[in-house]
Amino acid sequence: MKRAVLCVLMALLCGCQSLPANPIRPDDQPVELTLAIPKGSSELVREVARELSRRAEDFAENSLSVEIVEADNIWQCIQDGSADLLVCDNSRAVSDAVKLGKVEYPVEFVISEEKRKEEIPVYQEVLGDGAMFAMLDYPYFFRDEDCVITGGNHEDVLAALNYSLPENDSMELKRLTYGGSLHWLTNDIAALEEYITDKTPLEVIQEQMDRGESLRDIWGLLGDSDVLVREVDLTVSRTDLSDKTLLLSGGRMKLIDIFANPSTLAGLSEQEQAAVQEAIIYSGGYACTLAQDQQEHILRQLEEEGIQITQINIDDWYEAFQKLYRSGDHEVNGDLAQLVWDKVQRFH
Repeated sequence: MKRAVLCVLMALLCGCQSLPANPIRPDDQPVELTLAIPKGSSELVREVARELSRRAEDFAENSLSVEIVEADNIWQCIQDGSADLLVCDNSRAVSDAVKLGKVEYPVEFVISEEKRKEEIPVYQEVLGDGAMFAMLDYPYFFRDEDCVITGGNHEDVLAALNYSLPENDSMELKRLTYGGSLHWLTNDIAALEEYITDKTPLEVIQEQMDRGESLRDIWGLLGDSDVLVREVDLTVSRTDLSDKTLLLSGGRMKLIDIFANPSTLAGLSEQEQAAVQEAIIYSGGYACTLAQDQQEHILRQLEEEGIQITQINIDDWYEAFQKLYRSGDHEVNGDLAQLVWDKVQRFH
């Protein structure tokens, strides 16, 4: 009987030893985490970082303390895991990846019918580890902000983006969120309407590529015409809008990326891990709300200043770009484009 009881006790002790133990902290001191943002970040990114910090501390009931730090090269942080959390503009992550590879950007690409196949590898080489993330900045890669949230954050899409990172990278993309849109500005609305009436969106896009322009670059003149169509970010530049027409296209989404260090999360208690995960989701939603409110505020100001504003039907443009992206005959990864399309198409 004693031997049976002893066996039971030993089994229980062995079982207890296999359970993960919560970290022992002297004097109940909070775990200190660092949250990195790029040096020179916009106020929107800074506010999202502050929200993530506040939420993580509150949800963890102050067992976590999050300090916000600035990084010269945010992609370096993604590679070496020198931070526990990270918030950045997607475009900044890509540009820092390029700088890390010591390659100048932008680079002109000749994506003609004859050159297309051979130029795609060059594009991948130029953007290096950031090539997959660069695709997220292409015009009409996402239809709208809801497409970013529902499609960009699907587990399969996040897994594909994380898989594109080098194996030794120390951070993992946890959330994509909307940070604003770029819109079209034209100096001649009548000429533009005539131009795009005579040509399909796909023909307009092809003309841009035949001119040797990467679609990731901000647009300028359309084809060989004198019609100026610039993409403008209303949140950072409102200098030369007089006597011009603003077309609300929202074709190019400004995304914000939220990364976390898996090693850090593994060292936290289950409650703290849940707190960080929930804080990431909340701060992502907060970013989307802030960006939408900011744009509405600026548009009201522009209307008061007498700037002509019109809304274009984006459906034809979105369909044309998506057809091009999913074809695989372009610098955009066709598999990633198809994956995002599949995840959001049912919501349209």
